[in-house]
Amino acid sequence: MQGEGNRVNLNSSEILNDMVGDSDGIRAVKELIRRVAPTNATVLIHGESGTGKELVARSIHSLSRRDKSPLVTLNCSAIPPDLIESELFGHKKGAFTGAVRDHRGVFRAAHRGTLFLDEIEAMSPAMQVKLLRTLQLGEIKPVGENVTGRVDVRVVCATNADLNEMADRGDFRKDLLFRINVFEIHVPPLRDRPEDIPLIADQFLRRFERAEGRYQLRIDPPVMEILCRYEWPGNVRQMLNELERACIVCGEGSTISMSCLSPKISRSVHAGLNAPSDQRKTLKESVEELEKEMVAETLRECKGNRTGAAKLLGLSRQGLLNKIHKFHLDDF
Repeated sequence: MQGEGNRVNLNSSEILNDMVGDSDGIRAVKELIRRVAPTNATVLIHGESGTGKELVARSIHSLSRRDKSPLVTLNCSAIPPDLIESELFGHKKGAFTGAVRDHRGVFRAAHRGTLFLDEIEAMSPAMQVKLLRTLQLGEIKPVGENVTGRVDVRVVCATNADLNEMADRGDFRKDLLFRINVFEIHVPPLRDRPEDIPLIADQFLRRFERAEGRYQLRIDPPVMEILCRYEWPGNVRQMLNELERACIVCGEGSTISMSCLSPKISRSVHAGLNAPSDQRKTLKESVEELEKEMVAETLRECKGNRTGAAKLLGLSRQGLLNKIHKFHLDDF
């Protein structure tokens, strides 16, 4: 066991390199990962959409003693409610209409490894009860079978919702919350760590160069200033998408200039900079206005379909509903 512990420590720096940043917030996240990874503790990762919660889960698995076994991921909001029990615990052939073959489920697939349950807040109350039983007893019962089987799985959960608030409303079981929140890691939003943005941007440019055969890509200082000042409601995911678009727009050139930014961000920035000083919006106000516009436009594209709009925006359904309420977009 001592040797395994040493192996984890030796590999930790290399494994955590993908978690780019030198801010206090990211340093704290990395230290928590180092501490909890060698244990079997259940981990709850909390953070806004796009902050890199899955990367945290992968780092925990890679630094654990289970790293030779599978890491299996399930997004709870992406599975229809009538199928999630089968996805979790498996089913026997003929257990229900469409069950044409046996299915082992993610718990069996992750045996001796790690199961990452993303957007855990989307799980129905009935499934929360069954998940709690499995976490407590280490047993699963596939749909259509009468006997239980044992599994050895380390569970890591993630959410962008306030589970304590949900539990107070009765939308999430308190006993399950206590069970999954043995060790909590909060991933800070990008707006709280702007000093990390140049490091993230540089890593992306180097990867883009290798993937596309480009070289010596750089960002104009005024553009970098905008990237650092913008609040990024979609966090790292949104910023990387913006950088990829900028690299494509700049074509054969090597410098990402102001003209390479997407129209929405350009409009937001210029509206703030060109307004009279007594009418100028704060950066937060400009970001919220852009965010409201994005949500409304996506809802229009999806003809009011909340599930589809949430997927396009990179939000959980509950996260989208919160923004609809915040921006008074209930008419969509």
